[in-house]
Amino acid sequence: MSRIDARDAILASALRLFGERGFDGVATTEILEGAGQRNQTALQYHFGSREGLYRAIVVERLKAIDARRLAILDPGATGSARPDLPTCLRALVQPLLEQALQGQGGADHVLFLRQYCARPGFSLGTVAQSLALPGMSLMIVALARHAPPPPGCPPDLAASLMLQVTTTMLAAWLQDGGATFAADAFQAAAIESCRAIRRGLLAQAKAGAS
Repeated sequence: MSRIDARDAILASALRLFGERGFDGVATTEILEGAGQRNQTALQYHFGSREGLYRAIVVERLKAIDARRLAILDPGATGSARPDLPTCLRALVQPLLEQALQGQGGADHVLFLRQYCARPGFSLGTVAQSLALPGMSLMIVALARHAPPPPGCPPDLAASLMLQVTTTMLAAWLQDGGATFAADAFQAAAIESCRAIRRGLLAQAKAGAS
């Protein structure tokens, strides 16, 4: 197996196992065994550490998702787009759904994202900045305009809550739906859930101002 093949095999094994059992429930030896790697230093060689492996999985998939998200938010590539709320919600949900339907790897990635977004200290804004994700950055700003965070809360609050709910819903629908998964029905349900989050944030802001 070449170095490139070995790296890809480790990524695929880790993606599946992390998605199924969480980050703390998977031993490094299991990842390597699932990748057909007998060399116990292979993960460190290719990724430096488990944290480097997490980051590599995120980058591997999120770049394509982010490019699709940016195309929805700023179709004219003007760099000055101010997308309305329906466009923001479609940009949040649709690229994740499209990725999820790209075979088993896509479904595994959704399960992984569900775990990744639930990690203690997770910050969507930090991820968008550190990985240079312009689509995510634009979505955070736009959603903060449509659903301003309560005083003292980070500007990425609305986007973070919506993303966590969407990934959790999508993982559940994929696991329960199987071959009968209804993409249009899921997208409508996920967008309505995001709208409910916005209504809650606006109500909280209104209560705080009164």
